[in-house]
Amino acid sequence: MPRPLVFGNGIFHLCLDAGHRIRDLYFPQCGLPNHLSGHAIRWGFWCEENLSWVGDEGWEVRQRYDPSALCGLTHLESSELRIAVEVREAVHAAEPVFVRCLKILNRAGQEREVRLFQHNDLRIAGTEIGDTALFDPVSEALIHYKGAHWFLFGGRSSNGGLFEFATGIKDFGGFEGTWRDAEDGHLSGHPISQGSVDSTLSLAVRLGPNESAELELWIVAGTDLEDVRSRTASLTGASLLEVLAQARSASENLNLAAFAQIHALPQEWRLATLQSLQVLRTHLDAGGAVIAANDSDIMRTARAHYSYSWPRDGSLTVMALDALGWGDPSERWVRFLASVVQPDRPGLFQKYRPDGRWGASWHPWNETFPHGVPLQLDQTALALVSLCDRFERRAGDEREFEVFQTLAKPLAEFLCGFRSPKTGFPLPSYDLWEERLGVHAFTCATVFWALDRASAWALRLGDASSERWAAGASEIRAAVLQGMFDASGGCFLRRLDPDGKPDPTVDASALWLLLVGLVAPHHEFAHSTLQAIEERLWVRTEVGGLARYEDDYYFRVSHDLPGNPWVICTLWLARCHLLFDADDHLASAIDLMKWAQKVAAPTGVLPEQVHPYTGEPLSVSPLAWSHSEWISAALALNEKATFFEGAVETS
Repeated sequence: MPRPLVFGNGIFHLCLDAGHRIRDLYFPQCGLPNHLSGHAIRWGFWCEENLSWVGDEGWEVRQRYDPSALCGLTHLESSELRIAVEVREAVHAAEPVFVRCLKILNRAGQEREVRLFQHNDLRIAGTEIGDTALFDPVSEALIHYKGAHWFLFGGRSSNGGLFEFATGIKDFGGFEGTWRDAEDGHLSGHPISQGSVDSTLSLAVRLGPNESAELELWIVAGTDLEDVRSRTASLTGASLLEVLAQARSASENLNLAAFAQIHALPQEWRLATLQSLQVLRTHLDAGGAVIAANDSDIMRTARAHYSYSWPRDGSLTVMALDALGWGDPSERWVRFLASVVQPDRPGLFQKYRPDGRWGASWHPWNETFPHGVPLQLDQTALALVSLCDRFERRAGDEREFEVFQTLAKPLAEFLCGFRSPKTGFPLPSYDLWEERLGVHAFTCATVFWALDRASAWALRLGDASSERWAAGASEIRAAVLQGMFDASGGCFLRRLDPDGKPDPTVDASALWLLLVGLVAPHHEFAHSTLQAIEERLWVRTEVGGLARYEDDYYFRVSHDLPGNPWVICTLWLARCHLLFDADDHLASAIDLMKWAQKVAAPTGVLPEQVHPYTGEPLSVSPLAWSHSEWISAALALNEKATFFEGAVETS
């Protein structure tokens, strides 16, 4: 199930599903560790001897964000219980605090008592072993803890603090959990449990006919008891509203800087771009890592997840944000890269944990790689491009020369040297899809881009390496134009396998040869490649969209289609159309961007891919890369829109 609402501030991150249940909870880093791993913190409402859990059958759930802000505005309604609930919620701008303000409306014609139950089903640090759940009489709240991970759950109504509570054993010895205790409208008050535990709290209000009341709930994280108690003590009624106001203010400050970069777009797409900016904020760890996705439901497929920092995704994300006017992420990204690049092996690993340690991998190790460690060269190349991009925007920065010498130059030297002296191609490595070994069109594009931009940076700094790196980029361009175009298919090859055998599979990633300028738009190969990719990878259903490559297996729905439509691929196609100064190309780009917004959730969240027949999200949602590609496409369109006044219409 996708995560239509995500909140985070770099140290505290929460993901909610379409049933408005918190399904992922990360602290103290974005993406590490997950203290829910798909289990839930959920609400139930009880009145007139009937308990119903939000998200179950019979509940209407309408989720959205406060426009262009990282504040949730959700409407919940149960016709069976005859109640409606308006929810405002946000994570504190800097502290590990999540606040939720609820307004409950009694739609019945008589006075009733309504009770809210919150069930907390944690797996602290990824496992239920050794957890403790307790009632803390000082904070008058429930606390779960294990080691340096502490979580406090509190709330209040007009009647005061918690109405009732319970802690207990779950999923062990025949015990299902304290949520069962709530079914009669009351909780046992059991004060402490250890092992595989959960807890439930309740608040109660009496409401007359069509009368409403406000409730407040909060989740506070910390490293010890005093940490969570002290943060909780500051949460007076006024400060909860202040947390919401600060969250909105933080969003507005970023939006002001971004607006100037997208001023020519229609309002609907400006808002979509600003919402992508806000969603990407929730993927940024305070230590600099950029997390691909925190939707843990992907673990159902392979007990693996996307809560890693791929240098590829991270580099493209910080560059998009920098172009939009927000430079802080790229500054932290420089520090993160500096912490993971190893002097004796400048080639970056496939992916990293938020703390900078190597992430899980499936690439075989062998002696053809330096030190036997497998390489995916596009990761290293795009990391170098991100460094070039940051300091091209900030020429003369006091750290520029140091970063160039200690980080960028070793990466450029490695990329320039890790090539065939005979052909000029990069040596075989794994592809951007992380599936096969060879010399790939996408890899060639990114290594060319990296060396070309590094050469320009070196020239500006007066470094003699500039000429050698420029020559390396030119040799890659010549090799691609001479040895990677498939004349019979009218398209660039996906790759040359490790033995040099051509792989003519049509792959959307070949579009990057155009996007980075290795192949100019006016070159004869450019238009035919664009046409071939669009013709052979377009998903010919009512949903539409562009597949990754022919016969894509990942989450395959039908063998009658090239694959499922991917958001990033469709937006690459849009960006390529924007390289051409022609009305028909502009119209195509606009149509493709309309498609991306059509498959977005009502909250603006973009998935990795969608079902080719229903348009429902597949794999993870949101995916940071999808949002960064939307921003890049929006920025490119904004430039064109100033020359094609009135041409950009979204409806």
